[in-house]
Amino acid sequence: MRESAQTTTISNLGAADARSLADVCVRLEWPFAISDSQSTGWLVDELDDAFSPFRIVITKPSFEDALAVLSLQGFKDLLPDAAELSSRWWVAGLNSPIRTWSLSFLPWERDEPPPIQIKTKNPRFLVREYGADRKVPDDVGMWLLRNPAADRGIADPYRNAWSKAATESLLRCLPNEIDAESNALRFRGPPRVALSAPSQEELEVFALEVAFDELQHALSWVFENERDTETRHALLAAEIARSGIGPGVATDVIRQDITLALEGARIAFEMSLAAIGADTLKALGDLRKAVTEETSKVTEATRQTITAVSGALAVGLGLVAAKLTSTTSVLLIDALMLVAVSYVAMVIYSGWQFVRMQRKARGYWQPRLYRFLPDAEYQRLVKDPTAMAENAFFVAAWAGGGAVAILALVLFFVQGDVKKTPETQHSSLIPTCCEGSRPDLRRASPPAFSSFESLAHNEVIVFAGMSTWNANGEAIARARAVRDGRSTAVFEASVEADQASDGKL
Repeated sequence: MRESAQTTTISNLGAADARSLADVCVRLEWPFAISDSQSTGWLVDELDDAFSPFRIVITKPSFEDALAVLSLQGFKDLLPDAAELSSRWWVAGLNSPIRTWSLSFLPWERDEPPPIQIKTKNPRFLVREYGADRKVPDDVGMWLLRNPAADRGIADPYRNAWSKAATESLLRCLPNEIDAESNALRFRGPPRVALSAPSQEELEVFALEVAFDELQHALSWVFENERDTETRHALLAAEIARSGIGPGVATDVIRQDITLALEGARIAFEMSLAAIGADTLKALGDLRKAVTEETSKVTEATRQTITAVSGALAVGLGLVAAKLTSTTSVLLIDALMLVAVSYVAMVIYSGWQFVRMQRKARGYWQPRLYRFLPDAEYQRLVKDPTAMAENAFFVAAWAGGGAVAILALVLFFVQGDVKKTPETQHSSLIPTCCEGSRPDLRRASPPAFSSFESLAHNEVIVFAGMSTWNANGEAIARARAVRDGRSTAVFEASVEADQASDGKL
């Protein structure tokens, strides 16, 4: 008899047995096919013992999220590949459920939801093998009971078959390595111990004893925490080697020493946790110091950027004003603004390079120094504070750099008054208090005189600009007389005549 996930094949049947099985399949409405040893198909009514033996192939029904198992032999055949099949089995003839970390073996048509799988570390990462045929299972969850004390249930052939297969698989998860030739279980110790693989009869006996429950407890402790599995496995293997009685059959040593080995491994693990706790506190203190220093450096880079931007903006506004109001060379003004923009750009670039370098350093060192921190804790302790400092730098860099760039563009494109000359600047020294009564004083250009008259003209202009103007406008009249070409004597006579007329009045 052979059974796969889809079909069940029963061979060496007589005609009567083949008819009996065919009648059962007809009642259940399961498809089937009957053939002889020559693979010739037969109908049920044509079966005759003269053409026996017959073979019947039954196609099993497909159930939603459940694998149908019809026989004990089929159950044994399917167990090695259980990890690749459905997580819920309906087993004909099973009296009570067998619930493991990844599978549920249920009595036929028992309605239970699929089990919530408990993730475990692959045992092949812990046990070294040198042969091409791997003996260590890649999934230990299907061999560990969820509740070893209560899930043993009532003994039946199916449960005994599962316990035997579980014992063989779990024993192979204990050592540090497995010999490729003899399949011996080797423990590095100290001292080094090699335990021979048990026979099938020894496995059957061990599976029915209390030692099987102790083995379940030991391996459950090893694999219950995926992050600590490697440490726990090493401690348990060392304790088995240390407390063992020497070379012998694996089932005999485990039966005698597994309880004490598990207790010693637990104590050693707790002590290692205490030592790791002190190291962890030191590592967290160093991490806090590193994060504080990094954020302070990024903050300092932000301050330098703000200072550079402020200075560049002040210089830029001054250069714009100079370009609009002075006769300074345009090329010189643009060159000064270019220097200010370059300074701001170098400050921003140096800050960005520092931030980028720190990000790479955190990415390199996190899996090596701070792997013990969960991702959520590392995010809260390291990434969030540094991200806040980096965001402040980016805002200052983008806003300040953009403002300086805009001001530089304004300066480069603005056009100054190219008609300004030094003479027009000197004319601005003439006071404008009398612009209403003498509007042509600043704009009039002096006529052509002799050198003496030109000198007198300039002296009068300076006198008009620097003296105190009285209510009569005498200084203005004097300047106008000279500008109109009259001599100083004529002007004095005119002033005396005006004063005489004023006295008569």
